[in-house]
Amino acid sequence: MSEELRDPARCKETLATLVDLQIRLQKSEERGWLPNLKERFHNDLTHNDRLSAGLRKSLLGILNELPDGKALCRCDFHSGNVFFDGAAFMVIDLLQVCRGDPAADAACSYAAYSFIDRELGEYYLGLYCDRSGISGASVQQWLKVYAGTLLGQMPEQLTPIIEQFIA
Repeated sequence: MSEELRDPARCKETLATLVDLQIRLQKSEERGWLPNLKERFHNDLTHNDRLSAGLRKSLLGILNELPDGKALCRCDFHSGNVFFDGAAFMVIDLLQVCRGDPAADAACSYAAYSFIDRELGEYYLGLYCDRSGISGASVQQWLKVYAGTLLGQMPEQLTPIIEQFIA
């Protein structure tokens, strides 16, 4: 779906299709066996040596206050991980799938689209919030925590964007 997303004439329609697919996946009934997203983020923050002690404590405090949730969270849902053959969608690269709050999943997608283009990320966030009924503030809280897990894990040129997410 990345090619369709890069086409200016089809970008918004493609992103709307992807958002609808993401929301549909989040409602999947097959999720009880999945790892807990909050536990995964907690471990990622605890073991991230790029975080100062104060920032780690702050992000862990935010994480502690966020809801657990029971949605299927892809945690890396973006156009590069979705194929469409004209009849069916196929989501690939499922290594990070967890059970958690759908706002956390949206935060991960928002970050991925923002790394491509900030305006694309903002458009995704507005579309996701409108279609899911989840507030942008909920996604933003998760974004701070998720960004803390990414610090030092992504290419250095993305560090300023990640730091803005945390701020």
